[in-house]
Amino acid sequence: GRRPELQHRQTDEILLRLAQEKIHEPSELQDLIQIYWKYRQYENKAQAINDEQTHVISLESPATKSFIESSTKKVHDIVSELLGKPQPR
Repeated sequence: GRRPELQHRQTDEILLRLAQEKIHEPSELQDLIQIYWKYRQYENKAQAINDEQTHVISLESPATKSFIESSTKKVHDIVSELLGKPQPR
């Protein structure tokens, strides 16, 4: 983008900067950070099972499935608000 101060390699650092710049609601950005790190935990566990690179998360656990479903909607809503909803073509 247009704002170099918002360019960074670490996802959680950018979300903190967005909160500091008052670009979005800090509590929702904190939610995104927590969701991001939870997904990273799932990813690491999935890769450890067969000691291979994968991004497929098992949804066998009801708790995992519930978290994935609720967090996916929350992330979608927050990102859509930040970036704007796609315009129909």
